[in-house]
This record gives sequence, C-alpha cells and structure tokens, in this order.
Amino acid sequence: MVNEELYTCPVCGHVNDSGDVYQNYINDLYGSPAFSGHISVKCNKCNALFRIEFKCHVVGKDVCTDDFMEQMEAEHFFHSINKRFGFMARFQENPERYIQSPINYQRITEIPYPVAVSEKYDGVYCLYHDGHIYGKIGEEYTSMQHLVNEFSQVENLKGHVVIFEAYIPNTPKPIISGKCRDTKEQHTDVIAMVHDVLTESEFLDGNGRDFQKRVWFSAEYNIPQSEHIKVVKHYEVDNEKELFDFAQRIWDHGGEGVVARELLSQYKPGARNKEMFKLKKTVSFDLKCVAIEEGTGKDEGTLGVIICEDKNGKTVRCYNGFSAAERASLWNYNNLIVGKIVRIDGMELTHNGVIREPRYGGIRFDKKIADAIE
Repeated sequence: MVNEELYTCPVCGHVNDSGDVYQNYINDLYGSPAFSGHISVKCNKCNALFRIEFKCHVVGKDVCTDDFMEQMEAEHFFHSINKRFGFMARFQENPERYIQSPINYQRITEIPYPVAVSEKYDGVYCLYHDGHIYGKIGEEYTSMQHLVNEFSQVENLKGHVVIFEAYIPNTPKPIISGKCRDTKEQHTDVIAMVHDVLTESEFLDGNGRDFQKRVWFSAEYNIPQSEHIKVVKHYEVDNEKELFDFAQRIWDHGGEGVVARELLSQYKPGARNKEMFKLKKTVSFDLKCVAIEEGTGKDEGTLGVIICEDKNGKTVRCYNGFSAAERASLWNYNNLIVGKIVRIDGMELTHNGVIREPRYGGIRFDKKIADAIE
C-alpha cells in the first residue's frame, strides 16, 4: 500500500485522503491494489497540487513482474488508468498549456471571412469533464453541483470537455467569480453558457474537427436547453460590416461583446492567434504618464506598469498593451513616455469611475492636456 506520508501536502502539511479515492477505484477494477507510478492530486485543505507516488502489489507480486504484466494485459491496464486519471493530471499540472484564448480584434490586420460569431458574456471561464467543473487555472469548482448533475445526464458528453462561461445575468464578474470559488455553499443561480464541446484529445493535443463541424454541437451531443444550461448561438458573417453590425446589436442590449472564429480553424491548446478573436466595446482616454515601475517575473528588468493621471489627478495603473520591445525601450529610455500624454483603452467605465481592464494604446504626440475620466 501507499505510505501515508506521501499524502501529506508539502505546502500546508495537511494529510489528505485523496489517494484513497484512486486506490479504491483500482481495487474495484482488479479486486486488489494494482498500480505503480504517480498521479497529481489536490490538497483538501489548501488546494495545492502535488504528486502521490504509488508502489503497490497484487497477491504478493510486484505489478512490474513480467508474468503479472502478461496476465493483466499491461497495455490495457495502463490505458484504463490513464483514461480515468490522465485528463485531470495533465490539465491541472499546467492549465495554461491547454486553454485557447481569443486575441483582441485591435491587433488583427486581416480577418479571414467568413467567420462564426457569438455573443461574449461577462462570465467566468469554466470547463466540465466527467462529473467535475474546473476553472482556468486548474482549480476545481464545487459550488455548481446543479450544473454537474445536468451535464452528467447527457450520455454523449462522457469523455468530452464542455467549455462554458459561468454566468449570472446583470451581475458583476467579481461576484460570479466569488460564487464559483465558494467551497462551502452551492449557488444555483449560476448558469452555464456553453460555447464549445471537444474530445479529450482535441482539448489536450489539438487537431481534430474544425469549428465549422463543432459549432452545431448542441444537436450532436443532445445538450439540454434548460433553466441552467444555455447553448450559445453562433452565426456566420461574411464581412466587416456584418461583424460590426452584429457586435453593435450586442452592445445595444447591454452585452459585453463578440467572439469570432475561423470556420475551418481547429482548437489550438495554449494559443492566441487570429483564428479566434474577441471584439469588445471599449472606452478610451488620453492621460498623462507620471511614472513607471519595473516589471516582475518575465518582465523583470523591463517596464511593468505605467502610472497615469487624468486632468483632475485621478490615478490609473496600466499593466497591459505593451510589446516586449516597447517594455524594454520605455524602461531604458523612460523620457520617451514619462510626462507624455498616452492613450489608455478600457473595456468600460464602471459606476464609480474606474477604467475596467486598462490597456496602453500608444503615445499621443498631438495632445498636451489629459482628459477627465467621467
């Protein structure tokens, strides 16, 4: 059996019982422990991820002996284990590798029409897989059991990945995010806005069906349209005018924006490219850059943040919108930006006058006076 010390979380010291879950499943398959290797698990107390090493025996025989491996048909044995644990382990160890995120429309110089467009909701990225809901950084959300119950009833979704936004109409995203991460209570007001359905292979390794074939997934998978599950409608647009007309209709009814994809594009794990992009309503202000700060992590030694003020002295800290070259040059020659008027774009202006998701848009050499944020 596995030494209990191996269940001890290296971060908080809590002794977990997670390993027993995996061990019991193996016992169900073979009547006795039969596995050697490792699997990633999450601490029940602090949610840190760590590995448990298995070294088990069957009827006194080491699982790796030739006669036992032949008897148990090793290839099928390990395939069964990977089918159960492989997706979770791979995804949670490095979630960013598998999430395909849209790029901003403003960076696209050529859009390959026609494209499939759908409304982008101001929700929280989630994925459902075989009885579990995960967030963008690999954490498991346990506060939406009502969605798990409904997805679990759909036979054709077994072994597939459902990508959806956890959403509550007319509710700020931070509140939705808090409800998703709640570990004590259930939140049945959260609904699932389903955007895509992928096989495990498509999600983890890419390739597979193109979006044009996946876009009609509702009928193929028999996903229910219920009070809690809504399949997002996709439409085909043929040119820029149709794209912006569609986006304007979304904005007119208070929506966030549009997500568009090439019809023949495949899912690209961890990629940001023009085959999938978003078009969001924005606000823009010309503000005075009064200071800069060094970055951290990969941006250490270059520009990390610019600090700007409007004409009334209201401060805005902007982290995003810089290329690597811009970060280096503006940090080494800060006189290029400090004291200058710069354009800061944002998703919207909140009710208390804060620019949401501020993004650097360039230096305004033609302006000398900052705008008022209002």
